[in-house]
Amino acid sequence: MHYPGILVKHGLAADTKLAPVSFVALAQQTSKVVQAAYGVSEVANHDNAALEAASALSELLTVRIRDAETGGKFANLLSCQRSMVSTGSR
Repeated sequence: MHYPGILVKHGLAADTKLAPVSFVALAQQTSKVVQAAYGVSEVANHDNAALEAASALSELLTVRIRDAETGGKFANLLSCQRSMVSTGSR
């Protein structure tokens, strides 16, 4: 395996230990900061489309990282959403 980082990036590697640890930690911390800023904006009733988009992307990143940590395969987001709606969880 010459370029494990590329395999992980494109979801072609089954070994989740190939994922660079620094990327995962950086992505998780970035997501926390964006989500916190979005929460403050919502509480203050500010309309900020760019912050809302960043929040949505950071949430997607968080879900994808969790998927990678739990087996390396990404769950189908539509099926997850349908499951959440049918069980009433959100």
